[in-house]
Amino acid sequence: MALPSADEMIMKIERFYDPTITPDERKALDKWLEDVRRAPGAWDLLDNLLTRELPPAQTNTVHTFVATSMKWRIKNEKPNPELGKQLQDRILQHIIRLSGKAQKSVVDNLCMAIIELFKQQPNPAIVAQMCQQMAAPETCAALLSFLDVLGSQAGYILEDLLQAGDDEQELEALNADLRADEAKISHNHPLLLTVRPNFEVVLTLLHSIWGGAQAHPPRVASIFLVLSRWLRFGKVTPEQIVNSPIVQACIPSLAELALQEEAAELAQEIAVLTGENLETWQPVIGFLSSNLLNIHNLLIQNAADEEQADLLTRVICRIGRAFSPFLARGDGDSVAMVGILVKASQQRGKAFDYTIGFWNRIDYQMTKLWKKDPQQHARAQAALSEVLKQLVDVLLTQVMFPPEADKWAAERVDGKKCNDEEDFDKFRWDASQSIWACGQMLGPLVAAERAYAQLRQVVQQPAKWREAEAVLFFLSQLPRPEDGALQDALLPELFTFWQAISHPRVREAFLELIGQEARWLSLSKSADLLPPLVGFVLMCMEDPGIAPAAIECLRKLCRRCQKQMVHLFPQLQERVNNWGHLKADAAKSLMQALGSLSTALPGEHINTAVEKLCAPCMVKLQTENPAACQLELSKLLALYQGVDEANDKRERDAWTDAEHEEAMARVTHVQQAWANGFNAMWDTVHKTVQRFVKHSGVMENVCGLVRGALHTTDKHFSPVLERLVTTLVEAYNAQPQSAILWVMGMVVSTFGDSPEYVGPIMQVMTLFVERTVTLLGSVGPNVGEYSDYIQELFYIVRMSLLRFPKRLLTSPMMQPVFELSLASLVNTNVTREAVFQGVLKFLLDLANPNLSKLAKEDCATEVQQYLAGKQKQMCEAMLNAVINRDLDSSDRIGDILCSLRTMVPPEDFQQWIHHGLTVIPGDVPPDGRLRCFNEINAARTKDEWHSLLERLHREAPQNWR
Repeated sequence: MALPSADEMIMKIERFYDPTITPDERKALDKWLEDVRRAPGAWDLLDNLLTRELPPAQTNTVHTFVATSMKWRIKNEKPNPELGKQLQDRILQHIIRLSGKAQKSVVDNLCMAIIELFKQQPNPAIVAQMCQQMAAPETCAALLSFLDVLGSQAGYILEDLLQAGDDEQELEALNADLRADEAKISHNHPLLLTVRPNFEVVLTLLHSIWGGAQAHPPRVASIFLVLSRWLRFGKVTPEQIVNSPIVQACIPSLAELALQEEAAELAQEIAVLTGENLETWQPVIGFLSSNLLNIHNLLIQNAADEEQADLLTRVICRIGRAFSPFLARGDGDSVAMVGILVKASQQRGKAFDYTIGFWNRIDYQMTKLWKKDPQQHARAQAALSEVLKQLVDVLLTQVMFPPEADKWAAERVDGKKCNDEEDFDKFRWDASQSIWACGQMLGPLVAAERAYAQLRQVVQQPAKWREAEAVLFFLSQLPRPEDGALQDALLPELFTFWQAISHPRVREAFLELIGQEARWLSLSKSADLLPPLVGFVLMCMEDPGIAPAAIECLRKLCRRCQKQMVHLFPQLQERVNNWGHLKADAAKSLMQALGSLSTALPGEHINTAVEKLCAPCMVKLQTENPAACQLELSKLLALYQGVDEANDKRERDAWTDAEHEEAMARVTHVQQAWANGFNAMWDTVHKTVQRFVKHSGVMENVCGLVRGALHTTDKHFSPVLERLVTTLVEAYNAQPQSAILWVMGMVVSTFGDSPEYVGPIMQVMTLFVERTVTLLGSVGPNVGEYSDYIQELFYIVRMSLLRFPKRLLTSPMMQPVFELSLASLVNTNVTREAVFQGVLKFLLDLANPNLSKLAKEDCATEVQQYLAGKQKQMCEAMLNAVINRDLDSSDRIGDILCSLRTMVPPEDFQQWIHHGLTVIPGDVPPDGRLRCFNEINAARTKDEWHSLLERLHREAPQNWR
């Protein structure tokens, strides 16, 4: 294309960023600008735009576009060394001219453009040359900007190579091994080869310009930043650190607004560097620990300034995290340092969030110490005991409701909490991590006793409800020792306080604690406590404000304490219809509680109980009101969920052998009773389907109920099965809904392993597959809106493959299913991760050499016959997905390709891979595709496949798209 004039280009750029531009115009203009910056002669035009004198209103917009365009062109065009050198010199002149004048983001992007050249071709000499030629005052600012961005980008790459992530605990051992050979890792990336040899050069430069920079705060700030970026790239001794005038100025600079952000970066980087080798960095530990109190004093002075408090707390916590192995031992100055962290935990907001990470970290280190040396751990726990008890007091204050909390209840709308209350709940959730860590470090019983002592003082004083509620919340978040010592020591007295509790917030916290301790209450030694507590729960259910909390507590008690509470079943069953004030969620929780409790009824009573529980819902289901139908269906589902919890989801390790044997003997009887209940209600459910077959909400609730009943009753559901499937087919033909496929998947999962049901299931599956494939083919590019249908269909097919593979693989329905699976992989309109993974699970099972073992049916011949001629298509679709889909799929695709590779001669597999890479769309040079082919062909293990495909996916945007 012919290049526009500079004036036209400026006008187009301004228009592109104009907020009044229409989407269509922006799209067309974006393509025009893209074509311009791709044009061969665009470099001169971009240079011209950067050197022109522009009005202030235009400068930043135009400069931003030009800087990002330069970076983009270098990154994607990969210029040869000669052109790269020319571009480097030209861009460097722009950086020198614009430093201190243009916005920082513009200069940073220009720096990134040069760094893109370094990523393609190492050039350590140029960095040393720049440090020598640009150290003069007039160019120093540009040099520091460049070194800042260069060190930052190299740091990102190094951390990526080291596989560093947010969870430092899991990666600690891995990173230790990798960092031991960090120099070797550096040779894997050109940018690191550029940076690492220049560490001493940069260090010398910074100290040489330090003296003249102190009168210029912006330059001091830049020096702090550059040093913080480069420290990780060279060998430096502890003495060099503590004797450096830059480092010595770092801590005092935290008090200066113009320098504190950059000084904080440097202090934190020094702490991280020290933490990697505490044994040999004692001088630096002494330097930072001696200054920790000074930083805390600054924090106290600036506590009212939220931004400064956040920054200073972050520095304190970063130092604490780095020193956590030392602090966890309780030696030397560690107690005083932990005490400073306790005081820092008094901050609120983001500042408090930083302390959470520290307490989690030191808890982790103390746990490691306990595993390695229990005696040393005991000594450390004793040394830190008093200061950690102070942490208990701090956390109790932090999680206490604020004085204005009394107004929050009045600000609720339809039961929805106001924003302030939502924010406080989130803060408490975060704070609970520190409570848990505190309990682990101090010992749960010691921490609980410290908090409980405060409860004794305030529980009889209604005006002190905030303090009482905070203690109850604290106790609910502590870890529980397996021996029950904490409960045995505190709960017998604590649970007698229910009579003294009157404030709704305290009652809610008390109910939460009762429900949490339901298992302990089910034990015989605490049986006397249960009746008055149940009475308290029932009393709270009469209060609309706390009824939901009371019902949730009752649900947990009914799940754990059926034997002790089963005598209450008639009373609860009679009263359930009198609690008209309950909202939908609370009503469902109550039904779930009754479902759990019904499993403990004597055998002769359970059938009658099921009938009485379901009958009121059956009557109300006959309404023409869809919302009322949905509520009744969800209540019936809750009954089955309660039964399911009681039968299958209790913590069976809490049972004695006799209890386990008795419970398992009752499961069949309970399943049969609730299957009979569903059989009795089927006619009403069927009529509900007929009335509301086109109402998606009602149909989803019907399908949810059916799935719940299937899951609870298992094969006892069989008397209703034929009628159910007939209804599902009729409903799907009348109005396809993914929820119906959801139920069919459960039918296959439950009955597919019984030979007598396989034939009928196959007939019905054929109908569902044909109808679904036709539906998906009719919606065109809107197929993404039907992702649920694809997901549920492949669940059905996958369950069938794992239960009757021979019948399925020889069925005509498998051809459209296979075609849909490959289409779903490459169709970018299908974006939901769960759909993509569902399809891959199906293909992985299909290619799994152990499928016969999984399905308990020898199907190796059928698999080979079915896959013959299809592996090439599979390879093509999966490689296309790796390149073109923004989904986390590389591991599973790697597993599938590994399985396919074992099925055929190597030359066939190589041909499929080569073909797959050849046909993938994208402007990629042939040598790029050949390189990918060679790398894929060289992979042997699953780990190698995973790593290779993950990298191929990560680099796809710059290489393929």
